[in-house]
Amino acid sequence: MSRVMIVIERTDYADLISILDQRIKSERARRAAFNSNRDHANAHAAEGRRERLLRLRNALVDGCQVKEVVDG
Repeated sequence: MSRVMIVIERTDYADLISILDQRIKSERARRAAFNSNRDHANAHAAEGRRERLLRLRNALVDGCQVKEVVDG
């Protein structure tokens, strides 16, 4: 696996994590809805999307390094 470094503002980072959390919850709810309708193929797909989003979120949180920039 290769490493990627991105530089974003703290507020953008917080927004990104918040958006990912919302999408993770949404996919969990979709999976539950598909399961209640006995639509196992779509439930499985929703679970896969949730897992990928969760891995992305965890990678962002675990790999975050705060770099302070000092002007002048």
